[in-house]
Amino acid sequence: MPEGRRFPFVETAEVPAKRTRRRRKKKKKKRFLIPILSIGILIVIVVLVRFLVFQAQVRERVPIAVISFTNRTGDAQFDYLCEAIPNLLITNLEQSEYLSVLTWERMRDLLKVLGRKDVHTVDEDLGFELCRMDNIHAVVTGSFTKAGTMFVTEVKVLNVANKKILKTSSSQGEGVASILKIQIDELSEDIAKSVSLYERVA
Repeated sequence: MPEGRRFPFVETAEVPAKRTRRRRKKKKKKRFLIPILSIGILIVIVVLVRFLVFQAQVRERVPIAVISFTNRTGDAQFDYLCEAIPNLLITNLEQSEYLSVLTWERMRDLLKVLGRKDVHTVDEDLGFELCRMDNIHAVVTGSFTKAGTMFVTEVKVLNVANKKILKTSSSQGEGVASILKIQIDELSEDIAKSVSLYERVA
């Protein structure tokens, strides 16, 4: 008998043992694999939910307009602020993820439709009319005044549907430069917060 075949029964006894070890290894792999797959599925679900929430927020941006402000300083040299302040507010509010801001370009298009393309100052009555034409839900109006060297800017956020006040806010600073340096940012933040939820203006 060849030397390698002297004890064949030993070889046959080793085969079931090897199979048993393989089965144990497979079971161990499955034990590790199931938690890993579960974690992977959970991560996918979380990412998907966040994406859907983000999409919903984008779809539900509140349409808002900012119209001309009123100069209450009694000094005509500050009339330019009647348009400058709304423009600055529009620029800031466009950064909000909650708002869809009516641009001056779009407002001029609406004025042309009304046959009033030469109008440069949009008061509250005209502002409400333009907002209704373009399905805008909220409108921002305001005024500014001066006491000594202090400038004070006030804003009102109004519900276009019923003209109710959603928010009033004011900001003040030293000199006209404070409007750009401080007041615009403060007022923009207050306006954005006041209409961040669609239900407030629906």
